[in-house]
Amino acid sequence: MIQGLLLLFLTGILWAGLAAVVAEAGRRQQNITSILLFSAIIVLFASGGLCFIQGPLKGSFTAISLQFILLIAAGSFNYVMLLCVRRAMSTGNGGIVWGFTQSSMIIPFMVGLIFFHEPAGSIRLSGVAAVMAALLLFSCSKSDGSQKGYYWLLPTIAAFILSGTAQSCASLPSYLQLEGMTSLRRMNLTQAGIILAALIDMGICRKAVHIRKSELIAAGAFGGFNLVALCCFYYGLNLLANNGYGSIGYPVGQGSSIAVFFIFCRLAYREKSSPISYLALAFLLTGLSLIAAGIWLS
Repeated sequence: MIQGLLLLFLTGILWAGLAAVVAEAGRRQQNITSILLFSAIIVLFASGGLCFIQGPLKGSFTAISLQFILLIAAGSFNYVMLLCVRRAMSTGNGGIVWGFTQSSMIIPFMVGLIFFHEPAGSIRLSGVAAVMAALLLFSCSKSDGSQKGYYWLLPTIAAFILSGTAQSCASLPSYLQLEGMTSLRRMNLTQAGIILAALIDMGICRKAVHIRKSELIAAGAFGGFNLVALCCFYYGLNLLANNGYGSIGYPVGQGSSIAVFFIFCRLAYREKSSPISYLALAFLLTGLSLIAAGIWLS
């Protein structure tokens, strides 16, 4: 149990590392498309071959196709979400942008509640209310030195919706239950979705396929953080699930990620945050804690 929680806290730190790579890409004027494309290729190269020794997928053609579509869509939505995050961070406070985006875990939570009739409970609903209050407070944060008006808000809202949609697509296979659809296969299909979205983006926008040394280093860092984070997340999730607490995985991981990246931006970039931003952060972490506690106590 304790080991599972520690792995999820480590996952949150690594997810904050992903945000740091995106933030640095914006500050250094790096090509984020190349970074995301090559990082996904690195992950597939490092772990894709293991999928072939995990046994066959068992199910109808329709069931298998549906899961492939959902997971590839999850990766594609994540790609566009990170483009929006990069845009938002270029005009806004990085810690606030990442906190707003990562709180999107309430979207798959509501999907499970509405469509799969998962139990709600007053504690968890209080947590959702606190998260919604945090989002309202974040959206009311005015320019405080690092933010240029409200130009950061629209891409941040877009990133929030895209992130929640991606998480919903990624979590639906857990409800549909297909034998042989391991966590490793799910991870690699989402990476394939990122590659597909990047290639379409390059085709539509006629972006050149090139990568500088600094971008290759960033791609390696992003891919490495992502691969280790997913391994820690799924292993920690399995340990908690064995004790009946698997549902607290996302709140713990994302709550840690938000807090770590907010502190990172404050220390590394000297980003200024208004009192309302700190209040929003407090509401957000309280809400995620209540969601996790509600699941734990149910």
